[in-house]
Amino acid sequence: MTAHTPDTIHLNGNQFYICERSGSGLFRPKLVGLSVSSFSRTCPKGYVCGYQMLDYRLQLESLRISLTANGIKRAVSVFGKLFDDHDPDDDDPWRTWRGLQISVEFSGLMLVGRDYFGPRYYIPSPELHHEVWEVQFERGQITHELNASAFMSAYRKAETAVYNGDPHAEDFVRQIAEESRKFRGNYDFVPCLQRGLSTFAAKRPPRE
Repeated sequence: MTAHTPDTIHLNGNQFYICERSGSGLFRPKLVGLSVSSFSRTCPKGYVCGYQMLDYRLQLESLRISLTANGIKRAVSVFGKLFDDHDPDDDDPWRTWRGLQISVEFSGLMLVGRDYFGPRYYIPSPELHHEVWEVQFERGQITHELNASAFMSAYRKAETAVYNGDPHAEDFVRQIAEESRKFRGNYDFVPCLQRGLSTFAAKRPPRE
């Protein structure tokens, strides 16, 4: 597996990783005339966004992005300020801007998590966080929040039951399927468990 550098959002006094998102209106460099200069396995889109809620509106607070020398000049002009990196290496294309406070008219859903306990290299899976929320936005304003932390805890137990061949695994999966109806978005939790059930059922030796 490859580590990922996640986008983040500051909500209710805490910073969360954005594990999943769907919808439209999040920041993209092309919207302000910037072109990403390089990509990496840990940052396949070439930039990392830090969002925040300020006065009940979603804003882009920070941006770390890979740019050419001309792109850096363009970004300084667009953002009206110099980058925040101290004595950057001229051969390093990455630059960071903070305190941007650019309004973001995002409409859609985010699944965000904090208190990560997964592998040392970060994996943006919501079930690898102790605290998880589903957040719905309409034109940059929050319209719905669901605390999904208890669901994720139950999901982890169901996942363990499935992969350990627990005889009650199907009951756990049915419970997760029922609880998943509380979400407003479509996620892969139940299909993933069902695939696990099918896989391990196929490997299980037939009863005599």
